[in-house]
Parts: sequence; structure tokens; C-alpha cells
Amino acid sequence: MTKLQALVEKRKSSFVYLKKTHEGGCYWLNCVQLNRKPDLEAYAAEIPRARTTQLFYLGLSLARLLQSGCGGAAVVRGALQLFEEWEYHFAGNAAQSVRGLMAKVNTQTQGQGVEGGGSASGGGEDNNPVVARLCKFGSEMVYEHLLTPPLPFALDYFEVFFSLCDIICQVYNKLMEEECYSNVHVFEALVKVDAKVKRHVLNVTAKEFTEMSAKIARSELAALR
Repeated sequence: MTKLQALVEKRKSSFVYLKKTHEGGCYWLNCVQLNRKPDLEAYAAEIPRARTTQLFYLGLSLARLLQSGCGGAAVVRGALQLFEEWEYHFAGNAAQSVRGLMAKVNTQTQGQGVEGGGSASGGGEDNNPVVARLCKFGSEMVYEHLLTPPLPFALDYFEVFFSLCDIICQVYNKLMEEECYSNVHVFEALVKVDAKVKRHVLNVTAKEFTEMSAKIARSELAALR
């Protein structure tokens, strides 16, 4: 419980810090001040549109999972399944082909249909390991939790990232429920979900901010020579 609480607080603090840094005026790692203009706006302009879309769909799907009103264990199961679907959806053709070979073939669709949304089960019972697995109906992949609605408008990277930070913090709040750490299988799934959040969101953004800060620092030092 103590370790989980420390992990949750650490992740929430990290996302609060990232959100605040994106707003501008903060010092990244207490070294370089990142201002909204020109630093962060130039940074956002270089973010591929596809990545902004990926983050938007991730936040949208996580929000749907939270709104289902399910308990912490179901959120963990659902989040693990969601990441499995999200990784598949945005993988390259070769990776999709390999993952598709391991997908379960259903004769009846589940949830809301192909590439839509679904229930908040996430797979796995209390006494069984939580396993995330892709499902196919015919030749098409069925998404249980990933939402991928068409986007008739351009997304603002900052707004997408701000919303994602808030939603992920809410997800981590759910992880503090007793059923998340009292069941070994759910806890193992929780650790996997945390690793995916760290890999796909935290590490990527932190690496880019560190590189941007180093570039700004070198530029400022060069100006003093």
C-alpha cells in the first residue's frame, strides 16, 4: 500500500509538473526556463499531427472508462486492454500484421462494434491473471475500449495534452482503491498500465523537453561568448 501510494503521488506530481511546464514560464528541471513564446509554441509546431491525434484518442478513451462508474480493478483491466488496442491501432503495417495473428477471433462482436468503444470489463476475473488481448470479427479488429471517432477539426496540441494530464491523474486516483492492491493479479496489471503510461507519455515528453532545454542552454551560453 505504501509503495503504491508513493507511485501514485509520484506520477500525479509528474503530470501536474508537465502540465504546468506546458503552460509556460517554468524552469525545466530547475535549469532552463521554458516560455510559451517562442519556446513552447515552436515545440508544439514540430509535434506531428498524428501524435496529437494519438494522445487525443487515448485521453478520450480513458475518460470514457472513468465515466463508466466502474471500480478501480475494472479501470485497471480496462486500461490495460485499452493500451493493447491503442498500440495496435497506431502501429505500422508490419507490427499490426504480427499482432493480428495473435488476436482472438470472435463470431459475435462485443461492445459497440468494430473500432468503436465497449464495456468496462477489460478481461480477467478476480482469481485469474489479467490478460489484454486483441479480438477480431472476421477480418476486422474489434476494439472494446479504444474510441476512434472521425475528427472534422484540427486539434490543439496544448489543449489535448492538458486534458490528458488531468484524465491520467484521475486514473491514478482510482488505482488507490483497495481492490487494486489487495488482489495480486490486478496489482500486476496495474504495474503494466503504469509502465505503458510512463513509456508512451511521460518518457517521450520528458526526453523532448530535456533536449529542448539543452538546445536553449547552449544557445544562451554561445551568446555570452
